[in-house]
Amino acid sequence: MKLTKNRKLILQLLAESEGDDCPPHSVSNLMYLLDNVIRFQWKGYEHCALIKVPSKQQMHRTIRDLWFEGYLVGSKSIEKPIENGLPSRVINYQLASEVNQNFIVSECQAIYKKVNKAKHGINLFGKPFDYGLSVDETKLITDKVKVMLHKTHPDKQQGFIDQFNQMTQCMVWIREGIPLPTDDISRVMNLVSKKKLP
Repeated sequence: MKLTKNRKLILQLLAESEGDDCPPHSVSNLMYLLDNVIRFQWKGYEHCALIKVPSKQQMHRTIRDLWFEGYLVGSKSIEKPIENGLPSRVINYQLASEVNQNFIVSECQAIYKKVNKAKHGINLFGKPFDYGLSVDETKLITDKVKVMLHKTHPDKQQGFIDQFNQMTQCMVWIREGIPLPTDDISRVMNLVSKKKLP
């Protein structure tokens, strides 16, 4: 199979895993990313010379070709509705060679967000809310952090230094103590202020 411009572009987008938005991606998410590539002239995409985003039909056809050739794998999931819409089944795609890597990256990001929110809450008007975990949840998340520390350790696995640092920070927060959802807000404010101290 010849790698056309669109096929190369999709493979390049699915190989990117920076920030919170890492693969797998749905077709609509890939189209959104391509729109950003054009609008903000992302570095590394100059060779594409894109003027407009390919149509949804072109995207589906290109992805189908890559899937049949074994470049991509897809996983079905149920997407939550927006506003009053109905949930829908969506296929999310990722490079066949990077399934394990994408799983580790997304798992670490989800754990980091959960522990950070539990420890510090969401700060609104100078007061945290939506903080804390129950004792059972804290035990479960601690076990997950330990597993991911093992999976991302630089001596065992290359290329996961950022994820290892995230899990190390999560373990520090857990050892400092995760507040209970019923804890007094003044205790949580103390934890937040301690975080800001050098």
